[in-house]
Amino acid sequence: TVPYGYKLTDGRRLTWIPEEWHVVKTVLVWRLMGLSFGKICTQLNAMGTPTKTGAASWTRCTVKQIVRRRGKQAWRNKKTRAPL
Repeated sequence: TVPYGYKLTDGRRLTWIPEEWHVVKTVLVWRLMGLSFGKICTQLNAMGTPTKTGAASWTRCTVKQIVRRRGKQAWRNKKTRAPL
């Protein structure tokens, strides 16, 4: 599956989506402020933030994946990384 904040171009290349990266940055800031994954989900749902799949609400697992993926792939490739 394509991670939140990215889309596939040319069938194999990941390109970042600015609208979704705004959400990713917000999630990372909230996490650094000490909010739990559950509280972040509650905030995203209260704001009406859409999920990547169009699900009715955000889950802790999804938020956790966003935080962990961003940490693992941070600053690998200067050409394709999204700005934070």
